[in-house]
Amino acid sequence: MCVTRRRRGVNAATACGLGARAPQRAGRFCGVGDRHGGCCAPGIVNTLKKYSFVLAIAAVACSSGAGNGGPGTGGGGGFGNFGNTGGTGAQGATTGSGGSGATGAQGGGSGSGAEGGTGPSCAPGMPSGFSASPTQLMLPAPRCGVSFDALGKASGALEYNLADLNGDGFVDLFVHQDDCDAAVGSTHWDLYSGSAAGLAQTPTSFGLPAARCGVSFDKPARSSGALEYGLLDLTGDHLVDLVVVQDDCDTTIGATHWDVYPGSASGFAAAPSSFALPAARCGVAWDDLTKASGALEYLVMDLSGDGTVDLVVHQDDCDLTVGQSHWDVYAGSASGFAAAPASFGLPAARCGVSWEEPTRSSGALEYTLMDVSGDGLSDLVVVQDDCDASVGQTHWDAYAGSPTGFSVAPSAFSLPAPRCAVNWDDPAKLSGAVRYSLLDASCDGFLDLIVTRDDCDASVGQSRWDVYAGSATGIGGTPSPLTLPAARCATAFDAPAKASGSVYFNTMAWNPTDHVSLLVTRDDCDTQIGASHWDYYVAQ
Repeated sequence: MCVTRRRRGVNAATACGLGARAPQRAGRFCGVGDRHGGCCAPGIVNTLKKYSFVLAIAAVACSSGAGNGGPGTGGGGGFGNFGNTGGTGAQGATTGSGGSGATGAQGGGSGSGAEGGTGPSCAPGMPSGFSASPTQLMLPAPRCGVSFDALGKASGALEYNLADLNGDGFVDLFVHQDDCDAAVGSTHWDLYSGSAAGLAQTPTSFGLPAARCGVSFDKPARSSGALEYGLLDLTGDHLVDLVVVQDDCDTTIGATHWDVYPGSASGFAAAPSSFALPAARCGVAWDDLTKASGALEYLVMDLSGDGTVDLVVHQDDCDLTVGQSHWDVYAGSASGFAAAPASFGLPAARCGVSWEEPTRSSGALEYTLMDVSGDGLSDLVVVQDDCDASVGQTHWDAYAGSPTGFSVAPSAFSLPAPRCAVNWDDPAKLSGAVRYSLLDASCDGFLDLIVTRDDCDASVGQSRWDVYAGSATGIGGTPSPLTLPAARCATAFDAPAKASGSVYFNTMAWNPTDHVSLLVTRDDCDTQIGASHWDYYVAQ
């Protein structure tokens, strides 16, 4: 049977990849439940094409459980809402009010993720609003005629991205291609270190390996051509590694091993280490960080919650039990994946739909991976079921995750009453009469539901957002107001992020002690925004 799969993202301890963000730590990004989400890695923000699914969704939150990736709006790691989330990180995500995060794997819009790292240090408690006036985060001077007016640029004279590459807990801005400096992307990337005051005015050199097979490392990720690679913390040291998954000049890459250039505070190693792969199965090699179609479908993520990235096969045309009764998980280590998989148990199919995808956003059953319990493990969460109309209306069904599988029977995860005739049948809705997403706004380790626009209440998105507090058993029935700054340049903050129009903004925590806040990177009515500084509205 042919099924059209539109992957919503994967979530929390899911996967992360290359352009993924790893929620947590300072400068954590991640938005939740967004279908274009990005995973959270120590910081990569832009999502890059093919790896995007891997980094997928995740609820960006300060939660102490697995980290999640958030809604994305763009390429490389996917611009997405940023948040804090803790605990085990999915492909690069993590957060939580403490505890270290596991390496994450899935990535929403693009690539591989990096490991989670420790959770944010913001104090638990629901903020009442964002500051009325912003503080300024300083930017470097424009270069090659290009200003830093976005969280990333993947084309043009200057290409750059955000990520905590040096491992100091603050997000850095790194330029990986510059038409005015051919050495950038050839011998090094230029890294502008992040701090509480913003970004350094002068870059430091972040070393790159020599080009291979005629291809330079002038992107955070490549998913086509003679060389394919991504960013992912495979070594478990909380630093992003450069991982080559396919090389036309070396057929062993993707067949027996990946080549890993370990990351450090000053760059990637000059020579790679071999990261062992299992034997190919069903005629398919492991020459990608994720495969979402074909005879074999898999992704990279920390599914077991042990802090290392695993290789997870969720569909196999040569073994129909995969996706029906279990997924096959090749446990990860610092030197490679296990040669043989372990079985990761799945619940029985429901409404005629089995679990052969990490997430499904259309059809009779819609579900995703998300840590709703705050224990650092991904849960399998059903958000819509044609055979049970109460799912998405009064509750979601959550199959609790464990290191060996999901529970056989679900628990009801309570939801608020529908509003403006819209059910909560999606981890995030970014269009329609009611728009919402998931985020740990309170830094208590649980995902909160944030309504950013409501056609039945014009004040939502204009003067405030409505926040329904989350817990291990559900989301509260009565929202608290989160006041918004005044609209700027005729643009209201009626979404968790905007990357087009007259004002660009995102939600993120720039400093490790901050709750998720608002960051404006461009304003057509103020040419200094994106040229000399960004405006940051702190949640308080």
